[in-house]
Amino acid sequence: MLDAITTRYGRRVGAAVLLTLGFVGVLIAWAMLQIAGLFDTFTATVTLEYLDFLLRVGFAGFVFANVETLAADAEPGGDEDGGDVGRGARATASSAD
Repeated sequence: MLDAITTRYGRRVGAAVLLTLGFVGVLIAWAMLQIAGLFDTFTATVTLEYLDFLLRVGFAGFVFANVETLAADAEPGGDEDGGDVGRGARATASSAD
């Protein structure tokens, strides 16, 4: 699966997809253990805060690793036809009326 993703989209996207799937799996497992009542109050609170910390650090790492791409997308006139990023032909044609 990773080979197909990295071949098509690149290594960073493949790693991000696997990290996301892994984190969702951990959240589901944690929720099932919580519903089953296997955690006491302290353990549930500590593990939830730890998972929250991992989510925040993972998101910050993803943004930091892709800051150049995000900055290029945010620049006005960053696309190849010279218009604003996110404005398609329909938005440009309707604004000319």
